[in-house]
Amino acid sequence: MSNHQHLDDGRRWRIVGRQEAGQSQAQICREFDLTPSVTCNLWKQFQDTGSIQRKPGVTVSKRLHETGLFARRPAVCVPLTSTNRRVRLAWCREHRDWSMDKWATVLFTDESRFSLNTDSRRTFIWEEPGTRYLPSNVCEIDH
Repeated sequence: MSNHQHLDDGRRWRIVGRQEAGQSQAQICREFDLTPSVTCNLWKQFQDTGSIQRKPGVTVSKRLHETGLFARRPAVCVPLTSTNRRVRLAWCREHRDWSMDKWATVLFTDESRFSLNTDSRRTFIWEEPGTRYLPSNVCEIDH
């Protein structure tokens, strides 16, 4: 099957013309040996811009990647109150002299996030490599 990038302008216009004439997408895909996503994307582009011309691979994310910015989820932390800090410090002081044998019996667990829906509603930010834990890239949450 052909890729959208490999279609010449003549074939693109014929595909758009057939869609304007009411031919089904399935028929067009079979006739031109294309995947449905190729014809769908071409039709959407034509409806949005009135053009079938492809831009030479310049996208926002590609430009941002070239400058060293990547989409990442912000780091999440739970803000600690002074009481939380005091209790944690006390716990650390109580357990600082534990031997390896005692620590071998401890099991640390975490809670994994999962979602039954396809939309996890996670937000993304653009950050440079090595800046994950800068205050501007951290979202505080309070459960």
